[in-house]
Amino acid sequence: MTTLTDAQRASLIDVAKSWLGTPWHPMAGQTPARQVRVDCSNLVHAVYVEAGLSYVYADTASFLRLAQFVHVEVPLPGDVVLFGGHLGIATPNSVDGEMISAHGSPTKPGVVRYGQISWFADFKGYYCWR
Repeated sequence: MTTLTDAQRASLIDVAKSWLGTPWHPMAGQTPARQVRVDCSNLVHAVYVEAGLSYVYADTASFLRLAQFVHVEVPLPGDVVLFGGHLGIATPNSVDGEMISAHGSPTKPGVVRYGQISWFADFKGYYCWR
């Protein structure tokens, strides 16, 4: 089941790519400064809003309460990848485990970058905007 068009999915990926290299910051807040700092939930929210697919901001713990997303078995580009404590955006290579996400740690600051789903524990599934 998908409700995103190919053009919307392409836009989501283009916007996500435009955030590559942005510094990761834990608890960046609901309104991240564009290209200044962002955490995983801010990144997903900002990408969707910039691509014209607005939804109410939710941190990772609250994401499943959003009515705008439905669980899907097979990810398509732009779908949200959910973990117990992390979010990412599925890329065209997501069937091979690739996503774009903002991640780091207090001892090892990170950036928005391509990553592998296998890097994160507690995988919850893929979610498509509807």
